[in-house]
Amino acid sequence: MPPAANYTRTVADGEILKVMPEESRLPKEQIVRYYFKVEIKGQTVHLTQVADEFGKKDFFDLRDKAPGDEYGKRRDFDLRIGKPVVISYNVPGGGPVWEFRLQSIQ
Repeated sequence: MPPAANYTRTVADGEILKVMPEESRLPKEQIVRYYFKVEIKGQTVHLTQVADEFGKKDFFDLRDKAPGDEYGKRRDFDLRIGKPVVISYNVPGGGPVWEFRLQSIQ
């Protein structure tokens, strides 16, 4: 398995965080992507999934699910400094995995 790629994104309250592979051989409309609206609440960043430019919201799974969470049902999560959140696209053979780490809020 190749090493994980690391990317840093800076976003402001109300902006859209776009998460997708930097390179892919798939047509653009087939690439698994996640778009999240950013809401800053004190020292927490709340991410709510919104549709991409093709009108789709790809399903994701949280590594540390809350009791009762089912795959594909969750559309939002919180980020806090020092508490990474991992999401994945669960497909046969494995899908992309992303780890979110909040660095700072300014």
